[in-house]
This record gives sequence, C-alpha cells and structure tokens, in this order.
Amino acid sequence: EDALLKRTEMVTYGVNTDATLPSLGLDGFYVTTYAKLKERRGRMEARADKLGLQVRFVTGWDRELLTDEVVACVYPSNALFARTARAMNFKLTWMRIGEISLNMKHAAAYYDAVARGHRHILVCEDDAFFPDNFTTVVAELLGGARAPASPSLASLALPSDYHVCFVCNYARPTADELSRPQRLHRINPRERVMHGACGYLVSQAGARWLLAHMPYQGPADLQLAHWDYPSAPPNRYTREPWPSWPDKLGSQQTQKLVAMFPRTADLQPCWGKACPPPELTRNVSEHILVAGRGPLRPLVQSVRRRSPAGLAR
Repeated sequence: EDALLKRTEMVTYGVNTDATLPSLGLDGFYVTTYAKLKERRGRMEARADKLGLQVRFVTGWDRELLTDEVVACVYPSNALFARTARAMNFKLTWMRIGEISLNMKHAAAYYDAVARGHRHILVCEDDAFFPDNFTTVVAELLGGARAPASPSLASLALPSDYHVCFVCNYARPTADELSRPQRLHRINPRERVMHGACGYLVSQAGARWLLAHMPYQGPADLQLAHWDYPSAPPNRYTREPWPSWPDKLGSQQTQKLVAMFPRTADLQPCWGKACPPPELTRNVSEHILVAGRGPLRPLVQSVRRRSPAGLAR
C-alpha cells in the first residue's frame, strides 16, 4: 500500500491568492476526481479560483485502472462491510470497485499530506459546492487550533488535538437549520450518526491515524465516521449548520459502466435489492468479478494485463 500510494498521480492547479486559510495552517486542498467526469473538474477549478486556493486533484486510482493485484492488496476482506451494509439496510452487501477507487483517492490525500508535513488539509469530492462564507467558516475552525480543549457551543475553533472535522453534508441545509445557532459538535465515538465524505478537514495526526488503519473495509464515509470501524478517528467534529454541500448539478453522460466487485476470500452471496443477477455475474480474474451485459473484453484485458495504472512511474 505504501508504495502504491507514494506513486499516486496528482495534478496541481492554480496558486494561493488568498492567504487567509494558509496563514492558519491549511497547507493542502485535495479534490478527488474521475477522468471521465471532466466537467466536474472544470467546476472545481473555478471554485478553487474563487476560494483563492491551490488545489491538488487526485487523478490516480480510477476504477478502470485497478489491477487484480491492487484490488487484492487494498481490499482483502468484505466481512465488515457486509455486516454494516446489512445492519444499515444498504442496497447491497458487496463493495463496488468504484468505491474502492474513491476510497484510495482519499487515502492518497492523507499520504501526500503526511509526506509533506501538512498541518491541516481540506479533502473534498469533486461535486462539493462552497457558499460565499466558506472561507470565513474554515478560518473560524482553524483560528483556535492552538491548545487542546473541549470547545463549548460558543466556540467555533477546533482544538489542536482534533483528527477530522466534517464541513460538508450530502443535503443542503434547510431554512430552519440555517436559523439555528452555529456550533462545533464533538462526535461521541459511539454516536450512531453517519457523516459524509464530501468535504472535511484533517489534521496531521488525523491523516496518520487514517493511514495506520489501512487496508480499509468499506466506502470512505464508513472509514471516517462509522462507529464500528476501527479506522474512524476518535476526535471527530462537525461544524453546523453545514457550510458546504454537493452541487447536485449532475454529470455529463458517460458510457454505462459494467458493475465491478472485489472477489475477496470471505465474500458471501450478495444481499440487498441492488444485488446483481447471478446469471449476469461472472469472474474475470482471481480477485474481480463483474455483472451486466456491457462490453467485457476490454475490461478483462485491462484487469489481467495492465500494470498498476494511475500511478506515477
């Protein structure tokens, strides 16, 4: 994993034109992106320009480029995800290769931050929207990151021992939520509330924690926030009302993707309403199976013959 993460391809865009957040210790802004969704990246470039922040797009780890050997390395077990998915009534108990792809893009951001010694980083997915007050909100969060403390409702500054602070929710705040007092909430590690991975701050200590708990056993939001996942950092916070949310603008049409799943040694029959029909499910390699009627030949060649791609040589 270490060697693979070290070689992850990233593209740096823009420069820091607003010193507000960098002066408070925000040393990196990472955005996970998928090569086929070019319009999303274009929108994020425009948003980074508006924020006045340089951004590193994590371009490696696209699903089509994950080889059999890489999948086996980074996702060796499906047991915890299957139990969690069933308990939370997810649509299926199998992880998708696309979710592993996104997971590893998040992990690559942590790895890069640790390697560069970044104090704090902002990690976002490529549909995050930032309202006009976003910089002010993040500045409030970082402005007090000086000494450990248990922030009261009156304080919006993160303590220096925080690991992760979620600043994006999958739904835009309602008028009622926006009318409530602003607060910084420390999440009880056993609190049975999920928080999305669309945007969050990570400290150097948080990045190290997340890397130390690889290989991951589910999607990024479970890794970061689920109470039964050992990878979820203990010092987690939310900033409410949510200062960011996905733009919901949709994406360009791409060719319908064939569903790809990791074939782990402990994989059990799929449970859930979105499980692929058994008659359309087949193995294409030792550690990958596919479902659907899409074009399989190029996919099979990709899985069997490519060296790990999306990685810098």
